[in-house]
Amino acid sequence: MTDDQQALKLLKEYQIEVNKLLQKYFNQEKRQAQKIDSIAVKSIKSIEKFIMAGGKRLRPALLYYGYLAMGGRRKKVLNKPLCPLN
Repeated sequence: MTDDQQALKLLKEYQIEVNKLLQKYFNQEKRQAQKIDSIAVKSIKSIEKFIMAGGKRLRPALLYYGYLAMGGRRKKVLNKPLCPLN
């Protein structure tokens, strides 16, 4: 596997992990919004659709890989705090 292929594989793996965390977040927010009213639910769904529509999650990935490059060892420690960067 070339360096480029390996980098793309790692980026894809990270994207999947971040997408799982984002989906979990939106599911929780929609449950909370249902307690408020239908407009709150529609608002959360609109934001969810926009955020989950695509992208490679480059901003959090760059910070994550910078952390690893500087000697960071705990691979999942930054996933949750980096999600808002999307």
